[in-house]
Amino acid sequence: MATKSEIFDDGKSITSVPPSYNEISTPASSTLTNSVPCTGSQLSLFSFLRNKYKWTRVEQKQAQVELTKIEQKQAQVELTKIEQTEAVLSHIRDIVSVPNFMPVAPIVNTCAAALLPAEFSNLLQNPNIEGHTAMYWAVVNGQKEAFSVFAAHIPQFSSVCSSDLRLACMSTSNHGLFMQLNLGHVINSKDESLRHFLGCPPDEVQVHDKGDRMCKNQFVACFHIRMFQKRLHTAGELGLEFVAAGRIWWFLIYMGNNGRWCIGFSLSHPSPPAHPEAALVIKAHSRTPDCATQPEDLKMQYGIVPGYMLTAEDCQLHQPVKISDLNILLWPLSDWPMDENTMFVDCDGTLHAKLEMTLH
Repeated sequence: MATKSEIFDDGKSITSVPPSYNEISTPASSTLTNSVPCTGSQLSLFSFLRNKYKWTRVEQKQAQVELTKIEQKQAQVELTKIEQTEAVLSHIRDIVSVPNFMPVAPIVNTCAAALLPAEFSNLLQNPNIEGHTAMYWAVVNGQKEAFSVFAAHIPQFSSVCSSDLRLACMSTSNHGLFMQLNLGHVINSKDESLRHFLGCPPDEVQVHDKGDRMCKNQFVACFHIRMFQKRLHTAGELGLEFVAAGRIWWFLIYMGNNGRWCIGFSLSHPSPPAHPEAALVIKAHSRTPDCATQPEDLKMQYGIVPGYMLTAEDCQLHQPVKISDLNILLWPLSDWPMDENTMFVDCDGTLHAKLEMTLH
């Protein structure tokens, strides 16, 4: 049995002393293979890794081939989509360009089914037919059925389409469609809000063509402005657009810079210039049913001014228009719009006026 002193004797230690650095260093000619021999299991591991790497490369190549096929299919789908859109546009062009094209609804519905709803709506509202929209040509060429069928596929008119429709209504002097589609500019957003708040029905404008279809271009416009005084006192200015004689016009009532009420008319964009001669009549009403004499209407004249040309100022659709930016032919009024007992509104507070216009 070893004694305590023998256990701690350097010469008789039960553990071997670690070899010195010089003893574990290998000769320069030694290789890793000689010092650490590879077993069969290690060789198979390296072979597996190399085979897996080769398999991944093959897989990547196959994936690239599949990706190319997918891209080609997508390109074919996109090409087919373009061809579909062009085919639909061709049918739409035929509908709006051929007089009395029949039948409209089945062809339009078939065209709509070939595209997504939003795509078909955009196609009808883009200026892709001779610089204008399909809606424009439906109006200009008198295609009422086509316009109605097209409109059924448009949830809301874009600003581009609305501007094109303004131009179409102006070109055809179609005041009815202009009002129906609510294409007018806003002269006073405060009055617009006020009218809705008061539950006031929309103002009414009736236009009658009085021209002789030869040299005389003349029309009569009748205005019925409801809750006239209440709205004018609150909003400060009233105005509405109407279409006549191949132009869009403003009818305006406002406070002038001189502190006097004014009433007048102006041209609205994109109307061509005009040389107008005008007469305005504001109807008077009796306040008492048993009145023996009918009060006299308020009549105002504007004669032709040699060399004067009325022009339209450009403005953006659906944006409030500033009266100060317009070229206005006006008549100054006395202070009767402030008189609560004025004879120039009826018992319901409606102003009735008639504008007779001759263009030279």
